[in-house]
Amino acid sequence: MKQSLSKKGKKAQTPSFDFLIRDYLAAWLQTETEPLTDRETKEKKTSIYVEGLLSNGGPSTDVFLKAFGREKTEKLFRKILFGTE
Repeated sequence: MKQSLSKKGKKAQTPSFDFLIRDYLAAWLQTETEPLTDRETKEKKTSIYVEGLLSNGGPSTDVFLKAFGREKTEKLFRKILFGTE
């Protein structure tokens, strides 16, 4: 399941969103995957993930960008948090 789930709406829609999230999580938990043991592939996927965070932002990434600026956030993500550099 490559897609992610995001919700936005009015409080009255909360029960519908709760059902949707439970349904999605149940489907995700039933998905069988092989553990990723190929180090080169894992490093490549991690690098793609990190670059996606830095390019697209997101709630947690945006907090770091606002607090530390782009250069320090990139260094933090690549060298310390994910070890891709």
